[in-house]
Amino acid sequence: MTSEQESVKGNKRDTLSLRRQAEAKVNHKLAQFTDIQTLMTQDVSHQDAMETMKKMVHELQVHQIELEMQNEELRQVEIERDQLRAHFVHLYEFAPIGYCTITQDNQIIETNLSAVTILGIERNATVKSFFTRFIEPEDQDIFYRLKKNLVASHGREEAELRLRKPDGKIVWVKIILAVIQADHSTGNLLLMLNDISERKEVEQTLATANKLLEMTGELAKVGGWQIDLSTMKQQWTRETFRICEIDSQVEPEVSQGIELYSPDVRPIIEGAVQAAIECGTPYDLELPIITAKGRRRWVRTQCYVVKEREGKVTKLIGAFSDITEAK
Repeated sequence: MTSEQESVKGNKRDTLSLRRQAEAKVNHKLAQFTDIQTLMTQDVSHQDAMETMKKMVHELQVHQIELEMQNEELRQVEIERDQLRAHFVHLYEFAPIGYCTITQDNQIIETNLSAVTILGIERNATVKSFFTRFIEPEDQDIFYRLKKNLVASHGREEAELRLRKPDGKIVWVKIILAVIQADHSTGNLLLMLNDISERKEVEQTLATANKLLEMTGELAKVGGWQIDLSTMKQQWTRETFRICEIDSQVEPEVSQGIELYSPDVRPIIEGAVQAAIECGTPYDLELPIITAKGRRRWVRTQCYVVKEREGKVTKLIGAFSDITEAK
């Protein structure tokens, strides 16, 4: 049972409880009224009986007002509940993320508008369809591993995979799978879909561009390097690793790059890097290095500075080439 259904059931219980209390009070007053009528036939003064009746009528009127106030409060609660339900439905329907409720055997029970758009089918066609029919065959194992991990974790699992729309278009999505009911082995599952096709396209473009730069650098025998000053992490291209004769699987430290230079020129490169970081001063130097295999080489090292809008230096990007033969 959902929290909304529990709330509605709770409100019904409250209403019935108030009604039973009101009926009990009225029945009690009517019983008293009957007793007064009986007293009037006995040896009780007419004035005393009338006073008692007036008090009872007054109490009944007060009680009626109390009931009306309680009923008004209940009506207000129902209005607020309906408004909240409408707001929730609006958020669910028009959320930028797709939501699907699926059974344990992957049959779609319910979807929102974003999910329908991502799947590329009419909404009435989603009901009783199997979500797995939209997953690319090569990515089916990813989804089933996700479900298997969900059973073990009893929480939520996420992965990235490809969906194919009925028109043949491929959509990259990040999916989050979560258990709706406590019984994870039999309960329905909530499937959240986030279209990441644009991000994947950018990543592919960048990967292609980086590969092209790597190949160009190797052909020109010019390496590249970058230092992110927020993390002080350094990246090299393959050609830079080749020139320095260092295994490309190694993640080079900034200090390791400095230590490659001959001891007699190390203060020069250290000062140049420091000026680039602190003052944003680029440099273009020709200096000797000692490779990891002990070979002495002359290199040309160039540094370009990347700044934020406020002028703070955030990255150092450079070129690195072997000029030993020229020297």
